[in-house]
Amino acid sequence: EADALAYQAEVIVALLPRIVDAENLHSVFEKLSDRRFAGVKLIGERIGWLNVLSMTSPNYVYDLNLGVHDEWKVANLLTRLALKEPGENFVENEYCRKWGGEPSPGR
Repeated sequence: EADALAYQAEVIVALLPRIVDAENLHSVFEKLSDRRFAGVKLIGERIGWLNVLSMTSPNYVYDLNLGVHDEWKVANLLTRLALKEPGENFVENEYCRKWGGEPSPGR
């Protein structure tokens, strides 16, 4: 299944220059296999999270390294959006001081 997911991600990356309405790219992600969040992560790592982020449908699992400017910017935009939207927007969030480390206390 990991090979199929990698293949799907490769096809999306290859076809990205031909997409006319990039703001609807999230609808392509919804068609990925059952592990769509892993697929979105693969694509985000390949083309950059700012190219993947949809402000109209940001409902994905994000694994962001805040030391990378592109990923920090995505976290900043998601935080601004969460402040304007009602309800709890960050669910099951964790912050790690070191990449791959243990989550820090005090959410």
